[in-house]
Amino acid sequence: MSFKPTASRGFASLIFALSTFGAFPPAAEANAATEPPPISRAEVLAELAIYQESGLALEERVAAEVGHETAATVAARERHAQLRRGERHAELIAKFSTVRK
Repeated sequence: MSFKPTASRGFASLIFALSTFGAFPPAAEANAATEPPPISRAEVLAELAIYQESGLALEERVAAEVGHETAATVAARERHAQLRRGERHAELIAKFSTVRK
């Protein structure tokens, strides 16, 4: 029995060596730069409030039931975007930031 190196064995050895000696960063490190920073509890609660106030929560449920988006869904999505860009979002974050301290 003789050992004959093949291309696949050589490639596997190369990958093993590179991963062992740090040529490939671990997956957590590789994704760390692309993941958005975590958001606070107040930001989550503010987003939920805006989602409900804009009517988007209701319209997305309706769209799921009928199987397609309606004009009302599109309008609610626009209202949601406006509320997020406006002062209301900052007001809600400030409100929820002081609630649990």
